[in-house]
Amino acid sequence: MPKSTIAIVTFVASGQEAAYIQCTESIKRAYQTNNGGFANLIALRIDDHNGTMSVSQARNLAVGAAASRGADWVLCIDANDLLAANALGDIKPFLDEYDGIWGQLYTFQEGSSEAIKREPQIDQTESFTELLNYRPEASLQSGHMLRTSVAQQFLHDESLSEGHEFDQFLRVWEQARCVKIPHPISLHRIDGNESEQNAVAKRVLTKYRIKHGATEGTAPQEVDYGMDFTLFGLIGCGTREIAELMTIPNQRIILDEPAILGHEWARHVHTQLRKCGIEIDEQDWTRKNYLTFQEFFDVQVLPKLAAIPQWGLRTTRLEGWQQLLETYPPRNLVLCVRDIRDVVLSHVDVALRMGIPIDGSFVEHRTRTSAAALMEISQRPHILVRYEELAAPGGMQRLSETLGVEIPGPAGESVPLADGPAERHLLERRPELVAFVNRVWSTCDDYCRTFGYERPGTASQNQVA
Repeated sequence: MPKSTIAIVTFVASGQEAAYIQCTESIKRAYQTNNGGFANLIALRIDDHNGTMSVSQARNLAVGAAASRGADWVLCIDANDLLAANALGDIKPFLDEYDGIWGQLYTFQEGSSEAIKREPQIDQTESFTELLNYRPEASLQSGHMLRTSVAQQFLHDESLSEGHEFDQFLRVWEQARCVKIPHPISLHRIDGNESEQNAVAKRVLTKYRIKHGATEGTAPQEVDYGMDFTLFGLIGCGTREIAELMTIPNQRIILDEPAILGHEWARHVHTQLRKCGIEIDEQDWTRKNYLTFQEFFDVQVLPKLAAIPQWGLRTTRLEGWQQLLETYPPRNLVLCVRDIRDVVLSHVDVALRMGIPIDGSFVEHRTRTSAAALMEISQRPHILVRYEELAAPGGMQRLSETLGVEIPGPAGESVPLADGPAERHLLERRPELVAFVNRVWSTCDDYCRTFGYERPGTASQNQVA
């Protein structure tokens, strides 16, 4: 092939100067190691220190800059990322036949010198149909090569507020000659926003799957990411007890507050899995060979959960619920609700039993934000479970009928709940709590109306019960 020119464009945002130096050094090393047959390398920098430029605008500006310099190929890379040491050499065999070249997905942590290959992911392919079978985090990432003329034809859609990058990827793959090679091109630095980005990309992917009649889960490495049950509720609404009743080894497991999208490795989940007959090697769990707990969960835990008839989770931590439902869509979304006054008293009761001070500001904030989240979630199709009905005689049978699953235990009995009417007796010992409970209750009128509980304006504000 004739000697050609490549433009490598680096995007630099505020606070990325140190990372930019590392990025440019990786580009120089890669070109010196193996220039891939390129006669010239044009290094371009696009700054957005003021944060006034959208990512799509920056990407399109890069393409224009590369074209104006006469570049035949353009590779866009973020300052936080690195160019793989042999990237240009690895893409050389594909330059004649393809218009777009993507590499394997590799990631690294801040301060680490080791990049780890993300698993599972699609290996070498040139099939758009095969690509649609994979989740975004297992298929494509930025730091890819495009023929400049093709990049000009498929600019980023600046009208999209989110998802424009993956949208461009799929438009290029849909109409141009593309390939994913068995080697990395760029190494992506983990920044903590991966879950949100993947959720956005998946929404874009869903549109293309519908358009082309593709479905998720047909790729060999794919497992079903969907849950059978997701239990959301406020503190003291019975989610823990319901999850324990539903969990039957080798049949069904409801994980207890697994925090899959969080930064901590949920050690208690390992214990719960073992009790249910699901073995994960102790060293695998503690060695932390994966960059995030979610990545470890998807690779090591999820395939084993998919092998049992049903699985799910319960949580009262509702921050990030949208990402959770997008990533692990439930077949049954269960919302557990309770009179907001009893929720507040449950908070207080927990603090007293643990011997810690009652943080009124925290209790009020947690109750209000969780109640607001639960109302938003309730706009989706869901199964509603009321604490008060669980606590009444026959609660076990009602729970079984409501969820459509077998619940072990006498049908005529109530569900054994850790919290209960005794919480109201707190007010006899701590009468100063009345005003506090009523104040929080008064801020949750929409919750009461949404879920059919007594509203603050319909009762005396001096009357908690």
